Amino acid sequence: MARNTASGQTIMKMEDTATKRLIAIGLELLALCAWLGIAAAEDVPEHTSAHQTMERARGGPTYRQTDSMDTHVAITVYDLYCQDCKRVIQEKVRTEETEVPHTWSTTRLDATCQEEGEEIRLCGYCGKEQHIALPRLNHQFVGASQLIGYGVGAVRGSGEYADRTVGRVNTAPTCTENGSGVLVCVLCGSAEQNVSIPALGHDWGPWEDVEAPKDQVCETDAQMVRRCHNCGQEETRVVSPAPGHQWQESGRREPTCTEKGLVESQCAVCRVTKTEEIPALGHTFADVSLLVKHAAGDVYGTGENGGRIVGRVIKPSTCEEGGSGTLVCLRCQDATQTVTIPHGDHRWGEWVEAEVPQEEICLTEVEGTRQCLDCGEEETQVLAPAPGHKWAAISFQEPTCTEGGRAVRQCTVCGREDVIEALPLGHYFMWVDKTTPSPTSSGIREYVCTVCGYVAETQEVAYAQMYYNNTITSFGPMTRDLIGGNVWNRVTPLDLSEDGMFTYPLIASNMYTVGTATVLVDDANVTVTYRLNAKQIKVHSESLVFYPNLESLRTGENSLPAAFDTPFDATEAFGGDQRVILAISLRADYDAQGAGIQEFRPDQQLIETMTSLID
Repeated sequence: MARNTASGQTIMKMEDTATKRLIAIGLELLALCAWLGIAAAEDVPEHTSAHQTMERARGGPTYRQTDSMDTHVAITVYDLYCQDCKRVIQEKVRTEETEVPHTWSTTRLDATCQEEGEEIRLCGYCGKEQHIALPRLNHQFVGASQLIGYGVGAVRGSGEYADRTVGRVNTAPTCTENGSGVLVCVLCGSAEQNVSIPALGHDWGPWEDVEAPKDQVCETDAQMVRRCHNCGQEETRVVSPAPGHQWQESGRREPTCTEKGLVESQCAVCRVTKTEEIPALGHTFADVSLLVKHAAGDVYGTGENGGRIVGRVIKPSTCEEGGSGTLVCLRCQDATQTVTIPHGDHRWGEWVEAEVPQEEICLTEVEGTRQCLDCGEEETQVLAPAPGHKWAAISFQEPTCTEGGRAVRQCTVCGREDVIEALPLGHYFMWVDKTTPSPTSSGIREYVCTVCGYVAETQEVAYAQMYYNNTITSFGPMTRDLIGGNVWNRVTPLDLSEDGMFTYPLIASNMYTVGTATVLVDDANVTVTYRLNAKQIKVHSESLVFYPNLESLRTGENSLPAAFDTPFDATEAFGGDQRVILAISLRADYDAQGAGIQEFRPDQQLIETMTSLID
């Protein structure tokens, strides 16, 4: 083997394949030693040029504990290594530390209802331990119903608790009273809990009919009874109420005015008898009015009392004075009752109207007189008001704008004539456009009477830049900038927590300032008014709406329509929210070239300040 020192490379002459294979194995071993940091001076040639270096981790990482229970630090050491000669040129050129999660292994001691448990976690790399206390379990008891049906003594469980005692009966329950006992923890068998064992309830037998004695069957409810198999207690229920007697009349004595009557009856079912008294009827007298203005002597009744004496007149009554007499019992015709007969009412004849001259008949009240048929007294009163004239037109001259009118009429009843004078109507003027103005010439209009055509005035009309049925809103951000969409209408955010008077420009068509809106805040009472700068602005409709937030502005829900010049309590309306959004919308016609109309230039800084008030 020869070495070329100028190039730093080894030149070998190999004569056979076996020799070549041994040399290759030797070179691989040298490379492995260099990788492991082991080098022999006599086996590794020295460089005559610079090393080709790289960093290489020295084996696997080591681990260091930290205060964290989630991570530890993995430490990796790097050496500087030559790729050509396989030597470690410099040890520990860099140390890298990285936080990585613990790798836990867990050992668990389960808790019981008497002792706490513990879970121990051990990291397999850094050796960190974590001890977690497991809380003691609660005692576990079966329900008190598990003790029902057992006598005094211990009670064994069933199912998964069949091998242990679940409770003990101290006093067995009855049908109506609870028993007592204890429940034993099914986990530890030591802890006990005093319980009340529910009453068993009655074990009723079937319902049976109850027979009533024969003489009591009509007055006794139909009943059924049942008995408890355990304690013998009985329970009854009414199937149907007592049917009552079926009485049949067996004898009767009718009552009179002064004596009682009797009714004898017997029950057709149980044969029980009874006797009932009928009260005396008492005397019955007619009304004393039957004796009024009747002649002296007996007075006979009519209708059902026909043929009977109802009374006797001793002193007859008149229209002005009462009389005296007696009433006779309508039933027995024997008993009498002395009475004072009241005076009677007049028996008036027919009304007779008074005569009135023909020329006065329309303006005179209708009077009448009538006479009492008994005493001859007369009575006079107004029967009807004056009827008034019934006019018919004779001649008529209509009034004009400059001359008065005249109408003649006559009453068809009394013949009276009447003349009515009418004043001139006066002219009814309005402006009528004769020629229309244009950008290059003025127009002509006349102030003309629409009735007679008289022209009172002629004027030149300058060209106007008119906007019809356009929208006027109060100053503020555009709706589309707040909630999106294409609506340009402006709204005004307000803070109602501060009292005062606040004025905002009114903007027409988003191009012209045409007036002002004023908001007066007085202890949360809000009043909104507006004023237009030009008289020629014609408002067709107006709208005033408050919104509590942007969502309400977007959907329209929870909005509050209001009226101009009318105060309302905004705090009560919006539940205490002091920041609201005011939306004014007027639909109007206006001349953009008219007096008081100015070009609108938005103040963006003010708009941003107002926008910040919106929640």
